[in-house]
Amino acid sequence: MTDTQTQPTEVTVSRVIAAPAGKLYSLFLDPKAMMTWFGMDGYTNLDCAVDARVGGAWHMQSRAPDGSLSRMEGEITRLDPGRRIVQLWRHVGAEGAVGNQTEADISFTPSGAGTEVTVVHRRILNVPELFAAGWQQSLNRLADMAD
Repeated sequence: MTDTQTQPTEVTVSRVIAAPAGKLYSLFLDPKAMMTWFGMDGYTNLDCAVDARVGGAWHMQSRAPDGSLSRMEGEITRLDPGRRIVQLWRHVGAEGAVGNQTEADISFTPSGAGTEVTVVHRRILNVPELFAAGWQQSLNRLADMAD
């Protein structure tokens, strides 16, 4: 496995959740809710803010199992209420170093008795498997919360 890719890559994660699209869309933009469902297993969310408008900033700070701090931040670039959210992402390291900018495109599609939530995370330069695992774990907790 290589830690750094030579070309940006993308990961796609999806899950059908037994909840209406509008409710799930709202949980993606609610900082209090995100503190509960968002992030990698074993991480503790410490702070979250979301300015839920196009051009609005968001951030999430978490503590990793080893005690280190992790901060993700970015900007909302598209909102289609109940259907789609697109966000720019940047990881900010412990010394303030900013990682490459990625893009998360989240769609909400009615599916049977629920909603298929699909996340396409683009422009990933390293550890795409961590992005995929983080999104899958987050969607699992979102499903638990939406019940």
